[in-house]
Amino acid sequence: MNKRPSRRLPLSDIHYAAIALLCDIKRPSHEEIARRLGITRMTLYRYRKRPDFQRELKREGRRRADEFMRENRERVRVRATGDIEWFFRKYV
Repeated sequence: MNKRPSRRLPLSDIHYAAIALLCDIKRPSHEEIARRLGITRMTLYRYRKRPDFQRELKREGRRRADEFMRENRERVRVRATGDIEWFFRKYV
């Protein structure tokens, strides 16, 4: 007997809320995320297994990392320049 493939529903608002919380810089625990969303921890783990959820989670993580780098690029550049100058003053 052939088993019919199950059709998954598209990601809902609760899925996207979970993705936002998983990408949060404060890194709440899975238990805390589930509590905030009103779902069980196991449901959150099931969400994380979905390929479409993983794809969106990765995309959101990349988007937030790019945004962070854009916002902080100048600070990082100044810090790196300051560290280089400090190194040469101290050791050269």
